[in-house]
Amino acid sequence: MDERKLHQGSEGAASWMGSSVRRGICLDMDLVSGFVRELRGPLTSIMGASELLAEPGMSVTDAAELRRMLVRNARAFESLVSRFEDSVLMGAGALAPTFQAMDARRVAERAIRDVNEEHGLGTGEIEMRPAGDEWEPVLLDAERLRFVLAALITQALHSAASGPIVVRVALDEADGDMRRLRFDIGVEDGGRSAGQRGRECVGAAFHIGVATGLVHALGGEVCAGEGGGSFGLVLPVGAASETASDAASEQAALRDLTGVRVLLAEDGAANQKVLATMLHWAGASVQIARNGEVAVELAREAQQAGRDFDVILMDLHMPVLDGLEATGQLRGLGVRSAIIAVTADAREEDRARCMRSGFEGYLAKPVSRESLLEAVWTWSHRGRDARAA
Repeated sequence: MDERKLHQGSEGAASWMGSSVRRGICLDMDLVSGFVRELRGPLTSIMGASELLAEPGMSVTDAAELRRMLVRNARAFESLVSRFEDSVLMGAGALAPTFQAMDARRVAERAIRDVNEEHGLGTGEIEMRPAGDEWEPVLLDAERLRFVLAALITQALHSAASGPIVVRVALDEADGDMRRLRFDIGVEDGGRSAGQRGRECVGAAFHIGVATGLVHALGGEVCAGEGGGSFGLVLPVGAASETASDAASEQAALRDLTGVRVLLAEDGAANQKVLATMLHWAGASVQIARNGEVAVELAREAQQAGRDFDVILMDLHMPVLDGLEATGQLRGLGVRSAIIAVTADAREEDRARCMRSGFEGYLAKPVSRESLLEAVWTWSHRGRDARAA
């Protein structure tokens, strides 16, 4: 590794720890240790699958299974990193929830599916029982709630000696603009909440600690029953119209980027390849800039030719000229392309700084294919409308 980069990384870590103390962010060392330990599981699978896929002579069946394993563990890795960061930053007031209109039952179903896949469970070991048949969409922080439910279900599963785990879901009557979403998670009546069914649960304390922090940051409460095998979760949720929910669900299908011109400003070769390939497969035309200076030059040339980029994806931390400075120069030149920050900086103040600097959108790394395509689709249309005005 480059000694200069290593030194800068050490200084950055020390600076972050110092700023965390000043902000009142208290990092429990047991929680940090648990976080690192939990990362090693999916990381082992990711490294192993990647190395095996590079070997010649791999059968089609084995390669397909390894690719599925790679995707599954990469998502688990991303979830662990993101939710741990969320619990720290949200607890310190440095990150706000992300709400969307959803049916709460769908979130519970996805959490159950996550646990089933993680533990290789058979049908019937976890059941969801919603109260009533008619459900209205509510405003939820869906991804964080999904993590919380999966953590609580997993702990209940570890603690149950017999009987299926039941997830009961209920939505209280509206009190003004707010409602209460309730989950009761535990062993079915007649089962016993003791023992571990032979499953290892070393990491359960970490997941429960992070989940509890997220629940508190979302304004909710979580309580554990005797023996830690059952849980009650209550979250305040806002009312949402059916049309808002429909619009949110439709967004996932809006991925055709045929005819969309994208400038990707990113200095990492691996990220260049992955992001550009995602965009190419969706039909977009992509040019790559290895730093902010090249991005400014390419955007300026496109503007002079009367062929502005529809969207500019801008990494913030690049050599020669960083993303903030490059965006400032582009706006000074009158470039009206939609500029989206793509960055590992995930705090609210980072997002606000980008918006003040001339960015229209913001994507926090790691970026999923769905969120990337939706953002480019949305801002390409807005950018065209702005240039036409």
